[in-house]
Amino acid sequence: FDAYRPKQIKNVSPQEFTNELKASNNEVRTAFKDAGTKVPDVFFLGFETYKDGIANGKATGILQYQLDGIKHLMLALAQSRATELKNVVRPALAEETGNEYKPLPTDVARALPMEITFTAPEKSVREFLSAIAAMEGKFAVIRTIRISNTKKDPPRAADAKFETPAATAAATAAPARA
Repeated sequence: FDAYRPKQIKNVSPQEFTNELKASNNEVRTAFKDAGTKVPDVFFLGFETYKDGIANGKATGILQYQLDGIKHLMLALAQSRATELKNVVRPALAEETGNEYKPLPTDVARALPMEITFTAPEKSVREFLSAIAAMEGKFAVIRTIRISNTKKDPPRAADAKFETPAATAAATAAPARA
């Protein structure tokens, strides 16, 4: 996992982190708007506690690292043209509350958990999951995924629409008469 670890996590000033957070939020909101994806009014990349306050100066390095990952995920979701982003839940890290992160001896990586809930057509979900797997320089693990159909009733045979391949359509057409 060394290729995915940051070379150095360096704390920045709380104001620098806030500026980066606002810029990232604006970039992501613009991407969602361009994609036609509905976003909650309170959306702030999972960092809603910093809408009105500043981060602990001793936590800004890890928060900036996490922000970069979340920004990549949200831009990938926007690019997939999801219909609606319902919410993003990001639990507070130990450093945010003034504590110190202590890895267990068996830990090979640090978990930076989050939960994303969104609505999208099947194609968008496939594209988003593929984008997560292909993120360059980032490593994401999907621990739990729940996919549900928004339609209550199952599809009927009459609802199916099949495309006719072009070669088959041409072969079944009536021959031309001279």
